[in-house]
Amino acid sequence: MDFSFLNHTVGSGESQTYLGWILSGMGYTALVSVAAYLLALAIGVAIGALRTRTGPLSWAATAVFEFFSSIPLKVQMFFFYFVLPALLAPKFAETASPLTLSLTAAIGALGFFMGCRVSGHIYSAIRALADSQAQAAKALGLSTWQTYSLILIPQAIKNSLPALVNELLSTVKNSSIAGTIGLAELFYQCKRLNEFTAAVYEPFVLVLFGYLIINITLLLIMRSTEKAKLA
Repeated sequence: MDFSFLNHTVGSGESQTYLGWILSGMGYTALVSVAAYLLALAIGVAIGALRTRTGPLSWAATAVFEFFSSIPLKVQMFFFYFVLPALLAPKFAETASPLTLSLTAAIGALGFFMGCRVSGHIYSAIRALADSQAQAAKALGLSTWQTYSLILIPQAIKNSLPALVNELLSTVKNSSIAGTIGLAELFYQCKRLNEFTAAVYEPFVLVLFGYLIINITLLLIMRSTEKAKLA
């Protein structure tokens, strides 16, 4: 294999090298993955906790969970890119740059999709806690909000940390779909390399190691955080 083309200036007229394309793609992949995962955690905790309750809020949370869990991520990505901005913020859709629009859509779609997966872990972890904990909190005069935010949710997150780490890695892998709406993430850049150079196998080797580096880095960070919390 010959990777010498990496130092060549790209053939699209941009003032950067093919290596710059790969590094730029890794940057966008990491940005979208981390931002979407943070959104997924917020959505997942909210939906997971609400689903353990009863009443209209629980029904609404279940409806959101079923909706985003039942639709393929690629379809959601196109919906967030083409439909939602035009419906909710038409001025933003008209004036925003293609990069801003694709970044927003990718983070939103991936965040909601992964948020539903995260909510399943939070829901199961809360359900697995002993009923006596909620009863004791009620006896101490804590409100429902205080019971969940101070007692149930922190334990649920701690107990489901291994699963949440896996969801982070899944978020990175699913971010490759963002290329379908024009975001120049890692896999998108791999296809561009394939088109602009004579290299056939090298771009796929580069993208393989690119995802590996991102996932190992995030995994090490999460493992360190997990050990610190469990200590």
